[in-house]
Amino acid sequence: MAWEWVAPAATAASGAVGVFFTWLAGVQGRRHMLEMAYRTEKKEERDRILKERRDAYLDAIRLFQAILDGESGDDPQIARMARDANASISAFGSPDAQSCLQRWKDAGEDKPALQAAYAEFLRIARKELAD
Repeated sequence: MAWEWVAPAATAASGAVGVFFTWLAGVQGRRHMLEMAYRTEKKEERDRILKERRDAYLDAIRLFQAILDGESGDDPQIARMARDANASISAFGSPDAQSCLQRWKDAGEDKPALQAAYAEFLRIARKELAD
């Protein structure tokens, strides 16, 4: 029997297997690259939102401290700070922070209620920003 066909057939089979696994490695590499790009994009979005939330909370804390220190709400700078804090908390703050800001507004001139709302807001901010 002639064995001349065994070497070319084995070479062809191993070549086909090599081509298949090369293709498979390429597919897996592209899939991995897409997954990593997606994860990176999601992480950047979470980081951006966290930065916006941190900035919003700092705006509100600055406003709370200014009012608790006795600055008047009639001052144009305080009014601007109030608008900025309200807008940023409405846009980026958690529901807890938004309700705390509303309690602050509802407290009016009641100093103990303002201090309680401020303490609650600090607790919320620390909890959310520490995560």
